[in-house]
Amino acid sequence: MEQVASLTMRQIALIYYRERDKKGVPKPIRSGRNNKRKSQEKVREEFFAMATAFGLSEQEIERQWEESSNGKE
Repeated sequence: MEQVASLTMRQIALIYYRERDKKGVPKPIRSGRNNKRKSQEKVREEFFAMATAFGLSEQEIERQWEESSNGKE
């Protein structure tokens, strides 16, 4: 739990809110190079959906997105 508590919202979204197979098993996390294939807009949508599910305000979500996008993860 300590490791999970230290993750940023973006890291949580990338790890837990990822594609799954037909059985619901998460697909492997792709390398950074392959992750770039996923459109930035799709990643942003998933991030906002996860953060909204956690009950964060729109302003807080936007702030965290900007921080993580600027390399302050």
